[in-house]
Amino acid sequence: MEASKTDPLSLLKAIEVLAPYLDEIVIVGGWVPFLYTRYGQMPSPHPLLRTMDIDVVVPRHVEERGRPTIDELLSHAGYEARI
Repeated sequence: MEASKTDPLSLLKAIEVLAPYLDEIVIVGGWVPFLYTRYGQMPSPHPLLRTMDIDVVVPRHVEERGRPTIDELLSHAGYEARI
């Protein structure tokens, strides 16, 4: 997912968009050290580098259970999925 900025608000927006699936997905990549430092109380001696994308791992099969699909949620919010 392409974020517009490398600020935490971009990450927060993506998390809000994906809220119906948060129990089934995992955020990975460049935002993880930020999350651990900010919310996991795990300080890092290294500078926090963030990228302009947000990497998310999704199980191969996710049931919709009456929810919009992840693709529909991301597309509606203006994100572009890259695989």
